[in-house]
Amino acid sequence: MLNRRYLRIKTMQVLYGYEQTCKAQFEIALDQITARLTPEWDEDPKTPETLEKEIEIGHQLFEQFYLQDHIETPPNTPTNVLREVQAVIIDYHNQIQKEKRSFEKYLQKQTEDIADMYLRCLLFLPTLAQTIRQERELYAQKHLRTPIHEGEFKFEQNQVAKCLQKHDLLNEQATRRHILWETNQEWVRDFYKKVIKQDTVYQQYIQTQQNDWENDKELALYLLKEYLLKHDEARNFLENFDMNWLENRKIVLDMVSKTIQNIPNAQSYHFGLMSLSKNWEDDEQFYHDLFKIYLQKAALYEELIDKKTKNWELERIALLDNILLKMAVVEMTNFPSIPVKVTINEYLDLAKGYSSPKSNKFINGVLDAMAQELTEKGEIKKSARGMMDNK
Repeated sequence: MLNRRYLRIKTMQVLYGYEQTCKAQFEIALDQITARLTPEWDEDPKTPETLEKEIEIGHQLFEQFYLQDHIETPPNTPTNVLREVQAVIIDYHNQIQKEKRSFEKYLQKQTEDIADMYLRCLLFLPTLAQTIRQERELYAQKHLRTPIHEGEFKFEQNQVAKCLQKHDLLNEQATRRHILWETNQEWVRDFYKKVIKQDTVYQQYIQTQQNDWENDKELALYLLKEYLLKHDEARNFLENFDMNWLENRKIVLDMVSKTIQNIPNAQSYHFGLMSLSKNWEDDEQFYHDLFKIYLQKAALYEELIDKKTKNWELERIALLDNILLKMAVVEMTNFPSIPVKVTINEYLDLAKGYSSPKSNKFINGVLDAMAQELTEKGEIKKSARGMMDNK
């Protein structure tokens, strides 16, 4: 299941991509200013000195807008430079708004992919059973006078696969999310013949004629853990549906395993499916708000960080450290139920895992100072739960 740390990590990764995109758009904007101020062949030429000066002023104005979200125009600013910079700012703003919507959708897709892969992995078992039934029917057609060794096709009757196949909610959700193994049944057939059928545990399973509930459940879990979620061929195939599959598969494995383990018996067709977390509605709101508020107040938090890092040039602070600091401030000031100590510890752990060796000490010092100042100003207000030191 997902936890808040995982959601923070996903939000951090998406924001990193967004900030990189903003930097790229910034460079494009500077190039546009240069191009707009450079006369066309049929326009009145400028002296090299004049052109160089106008480009310098234009770049300075746009850099001011980029860092502070506004510009202060000196009285002697050439009107043509101001006009071109304002036009570029409008283009830049429109592009950034598109990027915000795009990255927000991408963030939503991160968790949707996990939910989809959970359904996909569960439905692999009934799809495998269906494939084996087709193999048995094909065998019967080709060998009319040869007895069929039912044990070889035993998984067709696997009771866990049957429970999943008859689970109305599972099939309803899969249909709604367009998760259809039927379009990839040829891959399932090849994977069964080349990999699963050769496995010694699977061979031992089919040696016994009768389907036993515990044995069926044990084999179902074994196939999912050892093959669908770990085998290289399966991993390469499933990455077509989730580009972060290598990172997400442990979460999916945990969800799938608990679901199957909690099926009470072979006649259960209405057992519960796993949610992404214990309180998914609250957790989903948490990471959406974390992302949106970050974008809304990025410039404000940039100023706060700048004041607390006077001995550092803002450009020298690693991009990821800057993102972690702003995320932490968002959390401290906008989520009353999360204790400040918890927030600081969470982002220190993220710095340890994802940033440079020196980042942890730097972020700790800045966050402690910012937390103290924001608390004194009354900008950090915690509920009774948020006043606690621990989760």
